[in-house]
Amino acid sequence: MTVTRKVKLTRFRDGSTCWNAQIWTQVNEKDGFYYCGEGRFCKSREEAEAYKIKVLESALKRGEKVDWE
Repeated sequence: MTVTRKVKLTRFRDGSTCWNAQIWTQVNEKDGFYYCGEGRFCKSREEAEAYKIKVLESALKRGEKVDWE
């Protein structure tokens, strides 16, 4: 079984500086990526980028593939 993770960063549309960092998962490369409610709300783009790096580095340590997108 092959697991691939990626983190999508999107800015809130209400004019705030907040970002949504969503963890997306793909299993066995058969289907697309799925979002299952994992992730974190961040106060800035820098915080969101740091969270993305942390999540993807942890995935690599577990032997998963990552999509740095």
